[in-house]
Amino acid sequence: MAEDATDRLVAAAMRLVDKGMYSKNSTLRVFAATTAGQLAYVRPAAVLPFILERFMAAVEHSTATHQLTSALSVLTCCLRPMLLAPAEAGCSLTVYPSLPTQGLVFWG
Repeated sequence: MAEDATDRLVAAAMRLVDKGMYSKNSTLRVFAATTAGQLAYVRPAAVLPFILERFMAAVEHSTATHQLTSALSVLTCCLRPMLLAPAEAGCSLTVYPSLPTQGLVFWG
């Protein structure tokens, strides 16, 4: 598949993942999480920063606990691609010392 077509496919699928990860339907949430994980292998630079941004937004909003569980399930599906992603993918190590306990480490 051509690079341009792959980029367009990932962008279109990520829009669907964004809608599906907060769905009330649990099957759709699982499908969105696994899709994000598979797309992270194809285009980590496009997928991983988006997933991390959604996760950090869910962590910051303490009133929407359902968003946190959904974002956490998507993040766990993307864990292996995060560890395998090259440095050019925009997944550098960042430490957030302002968060509770001893600080959390994220790639982003």
